[in-house]
Amino acid sequence: QRSIQQVGVVLRGVSQQTEQLELVDDLQRLGLAYHFENEIKTLLHEIYKKYYIIHEHRNQTDLHTAALAKFKLSLLEDIKGMISLYEASYLGTQGESIIEEAFDFTATHLPKLKILDPYLEVLAAHSLDFPLHWRPSISEARWWWTKLDFGEDLSFARDTLVASYLWGIQIAPQPQYEACRGVVTKLTALVSAIDDIYDVYGTLEELELFTMAFERWDTSTMEQLPACMKKCFSALNKSITELADDVLRGKGLNVLENLKKMWINQARAYMTEARWYHNGDRPTLDEYMANAWISVCVPLFAVHDYVVNLEQVTQTVLKCLENDADFLKSAGIIARLVDDLGTSSDEMARGDVPKAVECYMNDIGASKEAARNHVKDMVREEWKKLNKHAMENKTLPHSTVTKFPNYMKAAHFFYMHGGAPDLPLTGRGV
Repeated sequence: QRSIQQVGVVLRGVSQQTEQLELVDDLQRLGLAYHFENEIKTLLHEIYKKYYIIHEHRNQTDLHTAALAKFKLSLLEDIKGMISLYEASYLGTQGESIIEEAFDFTATHLPKLKILDPYLEVLAAHSLDFPLHWRPSISEARWWWTKLDFGEDLSFARDTLVASYLWGIQIAPQPQYEACRGVVTKLTALVSAIDDIYDVYGTLEELELFTMAFERWDTSTMEQLPACMKKCFSALNKSITELADDVLRGKGLNVLENLKKMWINQARAYMTEARWYHNGDRPTLDEYMANAWISVCVPLFAVHDYVVNLEQVTQTVLKCLENDADFLKSAGIIARLVDDLGTSSDEMARGDVPKAVECYMNDIGASKEAARNHVKDMVREEWKKLNKHAMENKTLPHSTVTKFPNYMKAAHFFYMHGGAPDLPLTGRGV
């Protein structure tokens, strides 16, 4: 606590704008910014006011401080500024041509620069590999962990539990979101089991009956099904009933039917993919994405996360989350596409349905490289939409809007280099 107070004193005592922003940046990268939310909000508001008051009278702009300027080749000498400008370009929304120009300029020139400063060289490499706006704070620790290079010395240690925990702390790192982390952990286990049933275990006939059990929410329809399906559905029913009871006691709202609806949607999305696979269908990219943003579990997680948030739970917000909110759809598309870019080859090899890359290749006869580049462009476009939704939001609680991009950042974190076989969700699930 004393250390936190000391950092707060330093934050309030720094007078230079660039130093202030760099200190805020350091706190965010380390995952400590939540301790200083009020101080950071005040500081950024003051910088915002000061910048716009004097902007008309400024003849020169420090690129690193402003991360905005007319792009000239002479700016290539400002390495730190180029990195800042590149990072800032990921905050753009659709139709912002200047932001697009910033991205094109920095993405073209930054990888080619000869950077002599070792610190800036690493900083640039990390930015190009994984932009800050898409990056959870825990990724800083990931680079540290990789450098330890334990390798085969610890090959006996499975990371499944650690990965499950990481999903939770990346989505809701603040101490007050303990309930959310608990729900995420339970959801990952349930989703993983159900996903595997649809992917690799059940026959088409069994899966049709399994899906029917979800739609009717009736265990009597499962008499003909294997024991694993019965046990899985029973565990799910018990878990969401307990969660709904907790919400009813704590917040006075019955959300059981809301939770059931999301699981029914999830089962239907899995069933659609199972039919494609068993029937040998090749969906178009549009057909695939219309289903995939749901099968990736983002809507499911969003509703479960909302009912355990610290604010009042209302049916108005629940209906918004249930009825394909644009914010949610963009988030689901991002998570799905990032997952596909990282794991589609492995999933196709084990007999899964074509993913976004393969669908685009089938649609227009594109090469794999061209298809992957197209999917990457789709990710950037959906992030622009997500940024705009967040800025214009008037329906969803502030905590939901600010926390929810963490789902996408977690997806980037886990799948940017192909995922890992011991992750709790290596296929559809976020």
